[in-house]
Amino acid sequence: MIRNPFERMTKGEMFRLAAELVGEQAAADFLTASHSCAHTGHRSFRLPVTQHCGVCFGCLVRRSAFAACGLVDGTSYLDSLNRDDLRNYLADKSMVRAVQEFVERGVDDRDVSSMTLPDSYRGRDALDLIQRTMRELALVV
Repeated sequence: MIRNPFERMTKGEMFRLAAELVGEQAAADFLTASHSCAHTGHRSFRLPVTQHCGVCFGCLVRRSAFAACGLVDGTSYLDSLNRDDLRNYLADKSMVRAVQEFVERGVDDRDVSSMTLPDSYRGRDALDLIQRTMRELALVV
């Protein structure tokens, strides 16, 4: 059986663990060099596909993890470039409003009871993880 040792941690909690293990600067450098962006359509703007958009779900979770653990996020995000030619592209890709609505709405027992969880994962644990994740997301949306 495959086990995920991080299955009960938010991304911010994982980032904090990395910082505790290797130091804040080393963790920040390593995590900044990782890739989370779900979009690869940057070529049409002559930008590398390794560039983060900043507005997809992967980028929002990444940003929230950095904010939650207090590490410096050295990632270059397209939405911070303030380029007119990127505005429509990013607006079309943006998950910001949907994540805001999700955070505002919240999650309760009924939501968790509709999920298919592994037998070893209690609903209360899932709810707690989701709520901690939502608190992290609220830091950036």
